[in-house]
Amino acid sequence: MDNHEKLLFELAESVKGFMPVDEGLALNLHGASLDIDGPLLEVGRYCGKSAIYLGSAAKKTGRLLFSVDHHRGSEENQPGWEWHDPEIVDSETGLIDTLPEFRRNINKAGLENNVVAVVGDSPAIAKNWTTPLALLFIDGGHGSEPAHADYENWVPKLLMGGKLLIHDVFENPEDGGRPPFEIFQRALASQSFDEIDIGKDQEKRDEMLNKSNGRKTIPQIFFNELHVGGYEELRALEKEKKLNNFLK
Repeated sequence: MDNHEKLLFELAESVKGFMPVDEGLALNLHGASLDIDGPLLEVGRYCGKSAIYLGSAAKKTGRLLFSVDHHRGSEENQPGWEWHDPEIVDSETGLIDTLPEFRRNINKAGLENNVVAVVGDSPAIAKNWTTPLALLFIDGGHGSEPAHADYENWVPKLLMGGKLLIHDVFENPEDGGRPPFEIFQRALASQSFDEIDIGKDQEKRDEMLNKSNGRKTIPQIFFNELHVGGYEELRALEKEKKLNNFLK
């Protein structure tokens, strides 16, 4: 990992969002190791954390990342919900608007020529989308209807040999919502996909650990020698705005 890539990953870690370091590095690794031509596309980007990881891979391989989001936030981001952030509410409309924050972060990352923001409703965009995709990352609405709609609308756009990545897949219902796990199960049941478990692929695991400077983050997260914990611990640090303290 060169210094530029290291700085990009440090920036990604500082961006508002809910993606642990290990998952971001896994995104980057999959985006940079595609065997077919074609662009990348993500559904759901919030403030751009995942877009920096995927956008870095797109830049490295001479591709584009199309990033789809309506920028009004998911259910859990709305007022009165657990992950509401008043800093991203538009003072004039009173609505969540993460687009300005996203654009600032992509500019800081130097990825404006590799990351294309597509603003709007995911099903409406998918209906009119004609470009075949080499990689599809689904991280949009986690309710049953939006999650299954994203799967049904976007998976047919994926090229043979392409990669389908789904965020927040929890086998245990106590760990998270069911819809992402349900569409993951749909993908496997379709027999159109082979599951890649980066935790069991030693070569890919070693590459990711090397990129994370020795942090053993499957499933635990370390900052140097300091053990932070797993997914929930990292989300708590992000919510309390303490995550940046580990990057100093």
